[in-house]
Amino acid sequence: MNKNIISVIGCVAVIFLPGALVFGYPGLMGVYWQEKLNVTQGQVSNSMFFILFALGLGAFYIGKLHKKISTRLIATIGTIVCGVSLLVAAFATSIFMVYLWAFLMGIGSSLIYTPVLTAVQKNYPTKPGLVTGLVNFSFGISAAIMSPVFSAMLIKYDYFSMNLIVFTLTLTVGIIVALFIRDENTAEFAKQNIGSINKGHSLSLQQALKSKEFWMFWSTWAFQGAVGISMISLAVVFGMNKGFDATLAILVLTAFNLTNGFSRIISGILSDYIPRNLLMSLTFALSGLAYIALPQVNSIIVICILVSIIGFAFGTLFACSAPLATECFGLQNFGLIFGYLFTGYGFAAGILGPSISGFLIDQTSHNFIIVFGYLSILSLLSAIMIYFVNPRKMKPSTN
Repeated sequence: MNKNIISVIGCVAVIFLPGALVFGYPGLMGVYWQEKLNVTQGQVSNSMFFILFALGLGAFYIGKLHKKISTRLIATIGTIVCGVSLLVAAFATSIFMVYLWAFLMGIGSSLIYTPVLTAVQKNYPTKPGLVTGLVNFSFGISAAIMSPVFSAMLIKYDYFSMNLIVFTLTLTVGIIVALFIRDENTAEFAKQNIGSINKGHSLSLQQALKSKEFWMFWSTWAFQGAVGISMISLAVVFGMNKGFDATLAILVLTAFNLTNGFSRIISGILSDYIPRNLLMSLTFALSGLAYIALPQVNSIIVICILVSIIGFAFGTLFACSAPLATECFGLQNFGLIFGYLFTGYGFAAGILGPSISGFLIDQTSHNFIIVFGYLSILSLLSAIMIYFVNPRKMKPSTN
């Protein structure tokens, strides 16, 4: 089998379980943590802030680190950090230990995510949307697949044993599949980078930071990231607020995670043929409308459909951002620039999304009209901002 194909498979596989833990664990374990640790929904929702803050902090530095060590090594380190976080979760006796789990999980995931996105684009420079879509598909769909598994394990085993099993699985799978990841030579890759709108040109980090496109892109990550990540902590709570039992309420989270996963490959493929900024803008606008409609409906089927739209938009954000960033800024400094873009998600989305949403839930006695109305505004603003991130209007620049 072609070495590039094997490398892409390795990248797709290494991000799978970290994705399940980032997008599945907080929603699934939130109700358990509330009961066992005697904390509020807002306190549990803050765990997402620590995940995202760590993702942003990691992304800020990992672009520089990735220039010095291979994707294979950095992904292995990230896997080990994710494993350590599960040990912390296993012994959690307070919400602060949950926050430590979240922070370590965010760091571990960031050590894997941006480097493998860079690696797959180097493996297949002419199909960036497809290969980054595959990585993001694995990152997103994993929670839909594994959440029912985690739930069944929690029922069959006790909380401590479940975490030890997931710890063993995460380390074993991650370390093995990381061995198959390979990096192309950057100079050789740059000559093949015909997928970038600025052929033969790459902006430096300083040049990117001076462009209005960068800051609109950054704000989109902050706003739409908040919109999507909030649903992870609110889905089950919203379902139960509508009167559904825990089993049906979990379907709401599953619906979100399914389209969050599948949209990453669908939107990734589509984005190789239609403008990425337009595709993102349309899905974000639909997400905003879905949030407005959600509090008005009581059918579990309709709720799942609306939540699926929000999940699709969230997955599209991940699927299209990396290749759109490559189109705008080139690939030579992709890791650095994308890492800085990702801080919008890491440093701002956690506060704007789960933290504020959790606070509003507690302060308004679960008034989802207010909470979802707030999130719909963020989504509609994101639709406007990303529309103006147009690589065709950017001036090529050499470093």
